[in-house]
Amino acid sequence: MYNNGIYLCDFMLVMDASSIKQRILTTGCSKLDAKLGGGIPCRGITQLYGAAGTGKTQLALQLCLTVQLPITAGGLGAGAIYICTESAFPSKRLQQLLEKSEIAKTHSVNGDVIFVTHIATIVIKKLYLKNWYYVSAVIDGHRFISEDANEQPALGVTWSSMITTSIYFYRKLSSRYACIMLASHLPRITFQFEVKESGVKAVE
Repeated sequence: MYNNGIYLCDFMLVMDASSIKQRILTTGCSKLDAKLGGGIPCRGITQLYGAAGTGKTQLALQLCLTVQLPITAGGLGAGAIYICTESAFPSKRLQQLLEKSEIAKTHSVNGDVIFVTHIATIVIKKLYLKNWYYVSAVIDGHRFISEDANEQPALGVTWSSMITTSIYFYRKLSSRYACIMLASHLPRITFQFEVKESGVKAVE
């Protein structure tokens, strides 16, 4: 996201064996997983972008829980690193998910394995961490309005060449939508989803 001249990006990484690169992390909603070809790919960078209040951070927080699930349940049996810039970490919403989500009710997940850190700005070309792999690498809330009134991410040329999956979040009145803009394994589709106390869920 971009606010007052500073990029506001949320990163999430998980640690596991080398085979993690070929895995897919569940979103915690089977219908949403089906729309995304199984969930969030563990290889490459997944970018979520759109205006504020469209559901990007909601999904990121939910992934902080699903990454803790065992591999047999679609998780990675690992923790998460959540990097915030400028804004405060939405701890109250995370606590709500820990209390209300089906993920927390059926599995042993908690906030103890979610490492939260803050930095003022991010200028990263490559991030190397031994035995760490990207799961949900970028959440970019900034957008500009082009001549045809389509919102576009504004991470620049360096980042655009590194993105492997890009999903655009937007709202129409009270409804939320996600459009797959870039993904080698998925068609370009748009689907509706909703944000509840229990988490993010796809709408049939």
